[in-house]
Amino acid sequence: MAAGERQTFKQRKEAIERCMRGDSFKVIEEETGLTKSQVYRYLGRCLEFDPAGAIFGFFGIIPRRVQKPYTRHSPLRNDLGDAISGLAGAFMYLLTTHSELHTYVTSRAAQMRLKDAKQIATAIHRGFLDRCAKFRKEYEYPFNTKAKGRRALERFIRRFLEEYWLSHGQEGEWEARTGQPRSVGLLRPYEEVENDGHLGDLFFVFREKNQFGAWIYTTPMKCFLVLNVCRRSRGILGYSYNLNSKNYPGITVCRSVACTLKPWKPKELTIPGLSYLPGAGLPYGAIKGMPPCMIDTFFLDNGQSNCSKSVTTSLASREGAVINFGRAGKAIARAFIERVNKTLETCGFRKLPVGFDPKDSPKSRLKAMKECEKYAVTIEEFEQILDVIIANYNASQHASLSGQSPNEFLAQWLQTPGTLIREAWEPEALAKAMTRIELIATIRGGKTEGRPPYVQALYARYSNEGMRKLKAWVGLKVRLIFDIDGDIRLCRCFLRKDGGEIDMGVLHAHPPWHLTPHTLRQRQQVRSVMVTEKILIPAGADALQTVWGRWGRQAATDRQAANKLVSTAGHPSAVEPRAKPSANTANAKDWINIRLRR
Repeated sequence: MAAGERQTFKQRKEAIERCMRGDSFKVIEEETGLTKSQVYRYLGRCLEFDPAGAIFGFFGIIPRRVQKPYTRHSPLRNDLGDAISGLAGAFMYLLTTHSELHTYVTSRAAQMRLKDAKQIATAIHRGFLDRCAKFRKEYEYPFNTKAKGRRALERFIRRFLEEYWLSHGQEGEWEARTGQPRSVGLLRPYEEVENDGHLGDLFFVFREKNQFGAWIYTTPMKCFLVLNVCRRSRGILGYSYNLNSKNYPGITVCRSVACTLKPWKPKELTIPGLSYLPGAGLPYGAIKGMPPCMIDTFFLDNGQSNCSKSVTTSLASREGAVINFGRAGKAIARAFIERVNKTLETCGFRKLPVGFDPKDSPKSRLKAMKECEKYAVTIEEFEQILDVIIANYNASQHASLSGQSPNEFLAQWLQTPGTLIREAWEPEALAKAMTRIELIATIRGGKTEGRPPYVQALYARYSNEGMRKLKAWVGLKVRLIFDIDGDIRLCRCFLRKDGGEIDMGVLHAHPPWHLTPHTLRQRQQVRSVMVTEKILIPAGADALQTVWGRWGRQAATDRQAANKLVSTAGHPSAVEPRAKPSANTANAKDWINIRLRR
């Protein structure tokens, strides 16, 4: 709301609160300037019901907010020609005057109710005009408009479908086939969250120092941005990104969920002109008193990364959420996050010198590629840009929230008595568990292979002193826990025997994966290069030091090598050692706490 409208709203709100406390109308008029009749009128607006069946409350006294649709009483004029004005309420007047048209539109919309309003309007528009021709001349509405009433028809069908699902109570069929809630107003924050990855319309050239201290530059790279958007608050709860890839792996989705459980902190900005808006940030950390909330239902598409075992295990077993994949190829099932992606593009990425509009001419794309060469950034500066754009989105006003920002809406929801919150007991431990996987392996080695016992997992051999001594247990099964977003040189091992498990401690990777801390993705990329380029690692040497050193030497002249270094953070300090995986990382119940705020 603008400053003047905000002040008007505060006066109306104060007048209603004083009236409910029993203050005299004379005192109320002296303090707020509102008379007795005005107070009663605003109170009546607060007590009216919205289409979802809930009262408007203080949303009803927001200046210029319309609660009832406009009804036209004057007849349509026929002397307007190709009219562009004077048509307010013309479509509803047409349907009211000719009941046959109203019956045709509503019956056809009810038959095609599982489709989008735009699809229904396109399908029945020709039949609608044929019936209008029986009552209207070619110079009369809707024939005297450019769109022939199609946009008004679409808006009417959209309102009709909302009322249809509310009155018929068949939301189960609708949600099962489309994943779209019948009424978002009936949801609570964190109840339903949409997740999707979007390839940004912008290019970046990254610069990093190699092992010799010289700057190396990549070719123009694009970024996949994975977001978690709350349907009720429209806010971005967490995000992650993936560089230089045709698609993003499942671990990127897990990182975005883990981000919702980590308290957000503003980054130290080093780029001139880059700043956070007041109240910007992710909800957990930016809103005072906001607990680490857990998500009830995730809405995903049927992408390969979303269907991976790491994603389904993290969301269902650890987060305790329901996964809804909806229908393949139907964007309506995730309409909110598609709208958020469009807003971030038009109001964020495309306004950068390195952004472009894919619908423009190819020159805009070429211009963005040239600009990104001029404005090369480090990984830290790139993360600053992403964080500011996303954090500022949560501080921007939304018309669907009556002028509030997502963070303001969540802060108000948090203070509401009786708010149901599914809170995480140990959010830090749960966030780390989101990027952990469990594998079942067999102890190998012994006399048959002529080597001490070991287990094979994730392209490497693992063992410790205790396992090397258990030659009699070769062939038994073990359960391994890996932190694939941390240092996978280490893993926790549990021996399965006699219906139970024996803790065998932490296993260590054998050469050539034993020296440099690295993630699973870094190991996969280095191993792929070793196989395709037939790189031989000397005995006792480290594979990552060998391959990264080779890329570092090539990066001065080969920018593709620089791409590989930057996309995998290819330097020894890229992975900070984390705490060793604990035994209870897979127990989701340890982190769930449902409580009612009073």
